[in-house]
Amino acid sequence: SSDILNEKYVEALEGIMVQEDRMWYNMAKQAIGLANNMSVIAGELTPKTLMNVSMNVQRWGLTAAHLLMAADIIVDIIGNAEFVNAIEPVARHELVMTGQIATLYGMSIISEQYRHPQHKVVSQGEFVIVSDPLMHGAYTDRGGIDSEPTNVSTENVIGRGWVIQESISMVVANERSVAFGRRV
Repeated sequence: SSDILNEKYVEALEGIMVQEDRMWYNMAKQAIGLANNMSVIAGELTPKTLMNVSMNVQRWGLTAAHLLMAADIIVDIIGNAEFVNAIEPVARHELVMTGQIATLYGMSIISEQYRHPQHKVVSQGEFVIVSDPLMHGAYTDRGGIDSEPTNVSTENVIGRGWVIQESISMVVANERSVAFGRRV
């Protein structure tokens, strides 16, 4: 039925987006040690340790624009009075009501807390601080998503389906624009 077809198309799009995220994450991880070393944090994440990792990006004259964090890191932010006091009362109410932190210390927060387990990219205990996209890298889509129907004559398997693919290019052009932290 059309509902199943639409559902499978959405699942294919999700799979493509997750692969794009994983490709970026692996490229960014390869930048560790080129300009910024991995910051290993013992215990919970605090505002001071977060800003120390942020300085790895800022010391190059770049802004620390985004904080991407694993699902388990959000517990450190919600459970730490220093973080909670840094969040203005309206944003604190938003945090309690929706779980969305929005912006903290000038960085937009992107948490994997609410992603489906199969869609998570960041390793447990890790967080990544990234500069704004103009200083970080580039991503291009080479013609969009291409879908081709398949059937028994093309696959030699009884049934029908589609092969969905996308050609993209991606580069982390500035190794200074990304800093990793890991909580142990």
